Order: sequence, then C-alpha cells, then structure tokens
Amino acid sequence: MEIALVLAAGLRDWVDFGVIAGILLLNAAVGWYQEKQAADVVAALKGDIAMRARVVRDGQEQDIKARDIVTGDIVSLLKQPQYCLPKILTRNLGHL
Repeated sequence: MEIALVLAAGLRDWVDFGVIAGILLLNAAVGWYQEKQAADVVAALKGDIAMRARVVRDGQEQDIKARDIVTGDIVSLLKQPQYCLPKILTRNLGHL
C-alpha cells in the first residue's frame, strides 16, 4: 500500500494519493485502537487469574492468595490448579 502511495505521488495523481494516504491513516488508527484494547484485556485477565490456594489455617479451610501462605498452613493439594503447586513448594522449601 505504501508503494502505491509513492507511485501515485510520482505520477502526480493527487486524487489517488489522497485516497491512499487516507486509507493508510485510517488503517493505522484502527490498528492502534485494537492493540490498545487487546493490551487492556490482557491486563484485566492477569488480574483475574491471581494464584489462589486452599489451606487449613487455625483449623478452618480457607481460600487465600498463594503469596499469603505462611509456615504452619496446611495446603490442600488435591483441589489446587497445577500451576500453583510449584510456587508453593518453591516458597516454602526455600526457607530450609
């Protein structure tokens, strides 16, 4: 499309040049807007999938953020998503 713009300018066909330039600008604006929307959606999804853990604390089962696990919590591994287990083990075994 950019080549067509250069050719239209080289041939001094100003009507075609203007139409092509307008289409290119519109395409750039739409592309930017879509990229912005996609980035916003990704950011929202990252916030929604925060790692959670099911633990027994003080004799009661609780659903907490994985980063809030402390020594003495009993983690229920059977109900955990697979991605949560490595972080729990790394965090707790790192203190040994």
